[in-house]
Amino acid sequence: IVNEIDVGSLGDVVCEHCRVMYWPDELPSMCCAQGRVVLEPWPEPPPLIKSLFHGKHPFSRLVVANARAFNNALALGSAVPTGLSTAPGWGGNWQP
Repeated sequence: IVNEIDVGSLGDVVCEHCRVMYWPDELPSMCCAQGRVVLEPWPEPPPLIKSLFHGKHPFSRLVVANARAFNNALALGSAVPTGLSTAPGWGGNWQP
């Protein structure tokens, strides 16, 4: 049996400095250190990306429905190894 727990609504507590929303029992100092950390706003996305995510492109539904999969694939595809090493116990001479 699982008992339901009500943790309140996201946004009941809002940081006065950066406007991030918190759950009621979260500590509201973790986001911007009470206004001491200020980040530059994100740059405007290119027109193609905007049209894909705002429903103004023929592939919008596909992109929105699969955004997480696309993000994961692109993140992995942009990984750049910094060096090669072998695991302990492996000679390093293995070739496919």
